[in-house]
Amino acid sequence: MKLNRGVLWACLLMGVLAVGGCKRKEDKENRATVTITAVYVVGNQVTADLMHERIENYMKLNPHVIIVEKLSNEGAYLDAIRTLDAVGELPDLIEMRDTPLFVRVGKLGELPPDIVDLFETTVPFNGKVYTAPIDESYPNGIIYNKKIFNQLGIRVADIKTYDDFLAVCEKIKVAGIAPIVVGGADIWHIGFWWSYFWQREVAVKDPDWIAHRYEEKTHFTDPEVRAAMTGLTGLFQKGYIEKGWASTGEGQCPSILVSGQAAMYFIGPFVFQQIMEADPSFEFGFFALPTTTAISM
Repeated sequence: MKLNRGVLWACLLMGVLAVGGCKRKEDKENRATVTITAVYVVGNQVTADLMHERIENYMKLNPHVIIVEKLSNEGAYLDAIRTLDAVGELPDLIEMRDTPLFVRVGKLGELPPDIVDLFETTVPFNGKVYTAPIDESYPNGIIYNKKIFNQLGIRVADIKTYDDFLAVCEKIKVAGIAPIVVGGADIWHIGFWWSYFWQREVAVKDPDWIAHRYEEKTHFTDPEVRAAMTGLTGLFQKGYIEKGWASTGEGQCPSILVSGQAAMYFIGPFVFQQIMEADPSFEFGFFALPTTTAISM
């Protein structure tokens, strides 16, 4: 496979990855041996183990392929990729987190149609597809402590609006328990909440808001953006976030939930396994955050 230097092609090996020039050498059987460097992001040990297992399994099925793994933590991801690019060591495979950024600077190539057609769902940028998904996307939601909910008489079925959710937070707070745990030490973790408010206040009204921002048709001072920010900061101002959030790492959140220090945790189902490992007897539930009722300014 011959690719121009600096141009990356999304690769099917690991999902949302980009592949550059592969180094080859002929083995004794005259079959090309391919050595590939791969960078992926590690937010928790479970993710790291699963990615490593996936790579190991791929190499077992394709013994002529050698994959050299490199890890990057969530906070250092973008800086790590930029540094590697600056010294001419951009990896062959990259777990892509900032597709628009890399496309704008000419680091990603459009995926060929025959690769795009292999997937049921892809996410285009400016009408073109540059990456392929690692797996199916699962919705984020509230993981909650069933024991606390039962003790306080809180029924998930009654949480039909965002105002209902805030009322639940207030009831938990009055009981002396932190309503929500947030891993603020890993700043990206707040992105789960920001995405929720952005989607419900901004994207639902203008799915192309970011594109329109580049065209200077929208602004960060727009009422919709202010509403999203107000919704996010409101959780902190009302005292609904566990007080130690600024020094709490994402990896600590499951244990804080399990210990009963906080009643709820907003994230995806991929954390279920961590929670069960922390305490196999812990009873937890999961519900989607309501999207009805606009957030007041």
